[in-house]
Amino acid sequence: MVAILNSLVGRPGLCLVIRESSLDDARRAAQCGATSYVGHPATAELVGVPVNRGEYIPADGDIAYVIRLKHRQPVPGGDKEVVPEELEVLEVRYVSTAALYSAAIWGGAPAVEKLLFGW
Repeated sequence: MVAILNSLVGRPGLCLVIRESSLDDARRAAQCGATSYVGHPATAELVGVPVNRGEYIPADGDIAYVIRLKHRQPVPGGDKEVVPEELEVLEVRYVSTAALYSAAIWGGAPAVEKLLFGW
């Protein structure tokens, strides 16, 4: 599954491999059918996805685009207008720790590297 989120989500048993991405990459993912879990209306509008406050539960092999503010706001508020310059976009790949362990045992460092960074 490819998902678009506005917060980083982890889960026991999964390793998160994170790299910087762009708003354009997130928009392309949305156009290709990525599922939105963006609960902030202004962010959803900026990316071009519907608002969805549902719960995202990551699984092995998932890729998520996380769009969030670069800096924490001094006063909380859900109605903040956002501009692209205030956002960071991360591409997160979820890999099971069991798969990592198996790759390390049977394939060594090259297998682990391929599993983690074989984007």
